[in-house]
Amino acid sequence: MSSKRKNILLLIGFILLLIICFKIPFKQTMNAKKEYAELVAQQNLFANIPTKVASLSKENIYLDSILNKYQFSADKSFQSNLLESITEFSENNNIDVVSFEEPHTYLKNGTSVSSFMFAVKGNFNDMLKLVYEIEQIKKLGNILSVNFEKKKNYRTNKEFLQCKILLQRINN
Repeated sequence: MSSKRKNILLLIGFILLLIICFKIPFKQTMNAKKEYAELVAQQNLFANIPTKVASLSKENIYLDSILNKYQFSADKSFQSNLLESITEFSENNNIDVVSFEEPHTYLKNGTSVSSFMFAVKGNFNDMLKLVYEIEQIKKLGNILSVNFEKKKNYRTNKEFLQCKILLQRINN
């Protein structure tokens, strides 16, 4: 064997030895680095738990105060809470509740959606205030339709304004 050939084999062997020596420790180092990153992420999650618990408890207290402010009970159904809100508003203003129909519930994209239809009669401004209170102040749902209709009572020969309201609520 010539010395040139020995040098080439020696060089190839040395390169293979370097590749093997570097591959094994580098692989272990990369695995250790990944594990370290995962452990740091878990540590950050666990470090934030007390602050998250504190903020969630404050949010819970705030939401309970809102429910108490508007006199909502978790024991009652949404329908009875809605009817109670409408009745309370109608007693304080010049409005009469004409009808309150059963809710229509259906599934849309895996979510339960309930629609409530009710009618009130009275002054236009007071009925508009009711719509505003339901949707904006108490945030009971989305008003889909408000239909004002002028009707006549043939017994008394008087005209009155009636409003049909369609409210939609997305259930959990």
